[in-house]
Amino acid sequence: MVMEEAAAFGCVPMAFDSYESASDLITDGENGRLIQPFDVDAYAEALYRLMEDDDERKRMAENAKRDVKRFDPDRIMDEWERLFEEVLRSY
Repeated sequence: MVMEEAAAFGCVPMAFDSYESASDLITDGENGRLIQPFDVDAYAEALYRLMEDDDERKRMAENAKRDVKRFDPDRIMDEWERLFEEVLRSY
């Protein structure tokens, strides 16, 4: 949830593509950067490019702000409630 919160404020999300939810949030090059798992040099290079290219960073930040709205509480609250009810029923 931290990446979604940061993206909502215009921070370009970057993550190692080592867990499924990273690619649920980030479309590489569109609204953030997915980095090959644990390639620290590639991560540093991607971060450097974002810091150097204002236009690219702003474009991705705007896309991230737009895309993260699909996780808005008004849109997903019913899904969360169903999930909690399902978990409670399983106990």
